[in-house]
Amino acid sequence: MSCSMSDIFYTQHHIHCFSDTVACGLGTDVFDTYMHSLKNAQKMIKSDVENNLPYVALPAQLDDLQDLQQVVDRYRHFNDVVIFGTGGSSLGAESLQQIAAITNQNTDMPKLHIITNIDPYTYNNRFEKMDFARTGFIVISKSGGTVETVMQFLTIVPSLRQHIGEGDFKNCVTFICQPGDSPLRTLAKKHHIPVLTHDPHLGGRYSVFSLVGVLPALLVGLSASEFRHGANTVLQHTLTRPIDESYAAIGAAVQMGLYKHKSVTSSVLLAYSDRLGSLARWWRQLWAESLGKDGQGTSPIYGMGPVDQHSQLQLWLDGPRDKFFTVLNTEQDIQTPPVDDPFLADMGIEYMQGRSLADLMRGCCLATYHTLVASGCPTRMITLKTVDVATMGAVMMHYILETVFSAHILGVNPFDQPAVEHGKTLTKQYLLDMI
Repeated sequence: MSCSMSDIFYTQHHIHCFSDTVACGLGTDVFDTYMHSLKNAQKMIKSDVENNLPYVALPAQLDDLQDLQQVVDRYRHFNDVVIFGTGGSSLGAESLQQIAAITNQNTDMPKLHIITNIDPYTYNNRFEKMDFARTGFIVISKSGGTVETVMQFLTIVPSLRQHIGEGDFKNCVTFICQPGDSPLRTLAKKHHIPVLTHDPHLGGRYSVFSLVGVLPALLVGLSASEFRHGANTVLQHTLTRPIDESYAAIGAAVQMGLYKHKSVTSSVLLAYSDRLGSLARWWRQLWAESLGKDGQGTSPIYGMGPVDQHSQLQLWLDGPRDKFFTVLNTEQDIQTPPVDDPFLADMGIEYMQGRSLADLMRGCCLATYHTLVASGCPTRMITLKTVDVATMGAVMMHYILETVFSAHILGVNPFDQPAVEHGKTLTKQYLLDMI
């Protein structure tokens, strides 16, 4: 049960998710039932495209890129650009920034800093040596009132006043938020700061193909059109081919089938590339906030290989059999010099002769994959042909579709997150109580 999508960036090998190959696998009859039910979900996503819903309409859009490039051009003369945002306002951008260090050869772009958390130590350390007169800022909050993000910006306002003057905020700061009254809109009016519009119908965790992800991609010299092309290719493949050729639908049917019929309550994403670490964290939010509702959902766990072979693998292999595994692999496109030492045999490590770190990474990946399979764990392998911006778009769209398909099986709305609003309200109340 491995279908080929080699012409669009990645392959998925999922034969070891089923009971005829692994002890804790899913029955093919259950899988077939769920796959059949996803034909309706496929029709619903097609309808979303026809109705221009942004999460599936953006990948085919090009007419906004010229305006975004003009925003980027305003920031070219800075040494540094800082993005304030949290959750969906930053995780996708971090994923793209992480691959840019390898794939981008454009050296005339400013250095991008994405600040997602509010730890005072990290915050002070980041700004201690930064030249505010040569730094631009982009503040992203869909609501315009995310308390962490607004406070991040307000914390640097005194430094901006000192180094550039309040009248020049408009030359170094941009806000991104939805229309309507909000703290950011009020601040923008007060300081004459330009505001870019965040689509109010687009949830933060689905916003990576909007200006929220595209603008940071452009700032690090990546091609926004290629990013969206990768996403649109996967989307069109999913909507125009039979449902049993959709990797995303297969992934959803397997995971939800295991959850409902095999008590598999955790989904582990094990990435064998440092360049995919932020992608895994982006997926974790997407999966958790979209599916964890009405007492349902599986817990997303991400790991980095080979590091987590030495920290979590013992539990995965010898602990509760409640996990589904995705091993995220790459066809290595980066090499290091091979080991060449005449004394390897004397040290008992002659197997290293002529091998590189890329060989070792691939060996660790395959060894973990086959060890999981041999231990009866339902496991799939997703292999990226390369790690570039188009492939990142393709994989992100895969996970968005896989999440939406999974929500259809669970019968939950993948686009809201009602439970987290209570915590936001309490945070504001605690701040008031400190006065």
